[in-house]
Amino acid sequence: MKSIFKILSAIAGTEKIILFEKTGQRFVLFFELEKGSSGILTLEAITKLFENSTSEYFPVARKDFEKLELPDDKIKNISTCRIGTENRNFILLLLSTKKTGFPKKLSSIFPSIKNQIIDKITETNFAGTTFYKEAVDALLLPFYESNLNGNEFFFLSKGITNLLGFSKEELINKKVSLLRRVFPEYRNKIRALINSAKNGKEATIEYRIKDNNGIERFIQHSVYPVVKNGKPVRVVGVLIDITREKNLRERLETANRKFKTLLGLSNELIFSLNRSGYFMLINDQGALDLGYNPGDLIGKHFLEIIDEEDKANVAIAFQKVLKTNDAVSFDIKFVNSLMREIPYNITAVSLRNGNEVTGMIGYGKNLKRIFSEEKKLKELNEKLLEANRLLAIERDRASAQVLALEKLNDLKNEFISNVSHELRTPLASIIGFAETIASDEEMPRDLIREFNQIIVSEGKRLTKLIDDILDFSKLEEGKEPLIISQFDILEVLNNLLDSYSIQTQKKGIGIIRKLPQAEFIIKADKQRIEKALTNIISNAVKFSPSGKNITVSANSFLNEVQIIINDEGIGIPESDLDAVFQKFRKANRVGFNKPGAGIGLALVKQIIDMHKGTITIKSELDIGTEVEIRLPKNKEE
Repeated sequence: MKSIFKILSAIAGTEKIILFEKTGQRFVLFFELEKGSSGILTLEAITKLFENSTSEYFPVARKDFEKLELPDDKIKNISTCRIGTENRNFILLLLSTKKTGFPKKLSSIFPSIKNQIIDKITETNFAGTTFYKEAVDALLLPFYESNLNGNEFFFLSKGITNLLGFSKEELINKKVSLLRRVFPEYRNKIRALINSAKNGKEATIEYRIKDNNGIERFIQHSVYPVVKNGKPVRVVGVLIDITREKNLRERLETANRKFKTLLGLSNELIFSLNRSGYFMLINDQGALDLGYNPGDLIGKHFLEIIDEEDKANVAIAFQKVLKTNDAVSFDIKFVNSLMREIPYNITAVSLRNGNEVTGMIGYGKNLKRIFSEEKKLKELNEKLLEANRLLAIERDRASAQVLALEKLNDLKNEFISNVSHELRTPLASIIGFAETIASDEEMPRDLIREFNQIIVSEGKRLTKLIDDILDFSKLEEGKEPLIISQFDILEVLNNLLDSYSIQTQKKGIGIIRKLPQAEFIIKADKQRIEKALTNIISNAVKFSPSGKNITVSANSFLNEVQIIINDEGIGIPESDLDAVFQKFRKANRVGFNKPGAGIGLALVKQIIDMHKGTITIKSELDIGTEVEIRLPKNKEE
């Protein structure tokens, strides 16, 4: 009897099967098979059901037994079957918690079940077995009977072959191949299921298998051992395709994981209440913001953590939520665990099952945090404005630097042009005179001597230009350190003026020396100082017309010497005075275009700066130029 009911329970998906026998005007419990923990009907309720029934099999809808006495309200569907023998009356009840009800073809199997029960009650030899199996086959139920090892089948229903896509012969002869169709991670469960059957224990497992058509299915496999004389002798098995339910379950679990992830990631308050206003769920961060652990609020009423002044408004807001499907927003003040008020804006919407309200779900924004963030945003805006102002200043500064770089680039281009001209001119003279001497073997020696002097002069001029360029480059890159020595600066000046005596006499320029008869000893790089003074004197000679004078004077002070070189030349325009020391810059002297690369004064300035000295220039057009140099007496080595 028990095995018959187990098969019926597996097929119908019941939670409890009960067989009552009528004795007089009452029913007494004859047999009970409980699968789950749902409640059962009272004997009085069974009597009422039996008296109201007019057919052998009838389903009872929920509305028909709502008023009956049920210890457990989980029961959603009841099916009943009347069974009668020659002198006994029974009623069979199937109770289920599933909302979807029983399978549609369940009623067609009741006659076979009924016959089996009658046979058991009357202690026959299970005469209805053949009819029973035929009924199972006709219903395409996935059902089988086998020995305890599962390697010998007594019965295989068409439902099994249809489910797995194999013929009965293939299932009987290729059981190992069928086991291989089970995904590897589930094969140990199959072995455990067989062991349970051998030990006389019921068992149910779920596994994934690929049928003969290559389709993956999830199977719920249940075994029910048949016991005789206290020993299991065979096993009854039922296979149910739960692929759809499994997929739905996985989708539901995935949705739940996503929802829990959303709750965990949200920094705001998310909660749900039942229809009475008690917390059913709250996210961790939301609870912590209110000063509670999440578990502390579950089961607590919403109004318990609301400020007294807001409770009436909350009650009105909740009534609006319950009466409409739309979201309702309202402002409240929560009271945290330290009895401090926290302002919140709540948006809530009702949860419904059909027309019945089952609760509500809400989302809360911490207004205190929002106010704080707005304050921070204002401060950030102010900082942004200041940053934009500084950026505009830097942009203007960068524009000025770009202009300066462009100007410097123009000066470099001019410098290259000047240098090219300055190099080409002496080279042209040298090459020209050299070729003339070489081509004319009968040239007089006096003329050859004159040409050689020009070649030597132009060569020296070329050498000086190249030396200036190299010195300028080395000094600018810092690759040429000063070589400090002690020497008399007056001696250097006198020697330089002597070297220019022939050139000044040819031009008709006078040299006036205002140098004392003494020694002005300084510690400096003698070669560099000579280079600087040479460039200044050379400029004075170059830009002084015939009949003018160049005056050189020197003075000694406590810690420095002063050198002044004054000419009566054409002078420098006032607009160019500020730029005379710039690299590659030549002063624009109107009507007077003397050769030069534009690095002479820049080189002088570099040398004087390296000695921690100063140089200044004063000039007026057509009057002359005065250069003043001040050098410390003791430049440290």
